[in-house]
Amino acid sequence: MNQQQWTRLVCRESVDTDTIRRFATDFWFLWNRIERDDNQPLVYEWATASKDCRIRFTDDHRLGVRFLDFMGPKADEVAHFVKTTLPMYEREEIIALANSAKEENPGIWAAFRLAVAVHGTGFDPEAFGAFGELANHRSPRVREATIYAMSQTGWSQFAGILEPMAEDDPEESVRARATLAVQSLPK
Repeated sequence: MNQQQWTRLVCRESVDTDTIRRFATDFWFLWNRIERDDNQPLVYEWATASKDCRIRFTDDHRLGVRFLDFMGPKADEVAHFVKTTLPMYEREEIIALANSAKEENPGIWAAFRLAVAVHGTGFDPEAFGAFGELANHRSPRVREATIYAMSQTGWSQFAGILEPMAEDDPEESVRARATLAVQSLPK
């Protein structure tokens, strides 16, 4: 079965839910809204007037990341239009932010942003290297966030990073999370 792929754009911090709502209603009609709760992000869904692209906006308060997904024959065209209209991160910027995160909070957000950016994609060596940088961060909270982020990708290649963390990380909580993440990796 040939499953359609989503095209994803990660929003810059200046793009909030109100900005997306105004933007979407200027060009399209919002037809579905899933309310936020403690375990569920806010989600808006709509389609282009000709129904050749479905668009989903997610404001994931748990990860502190907002993103747009596009699916359909005109997904790339609509994504390009959105990128030229609203501030979005480029893939290279997200990887650079992950590689340069020295402080704890930027490191955590970089791990989550990186996971959102590569979710549902095939293995990406550059993103893999950025995850590796974050997995070696001095902060155990960043390492824990990175383990979570790596487990969201479904890349079996992370065994090479997670197995040593499960055995040798100085923090017990990091070792425990890494052990669980290794067990959840696809074989």
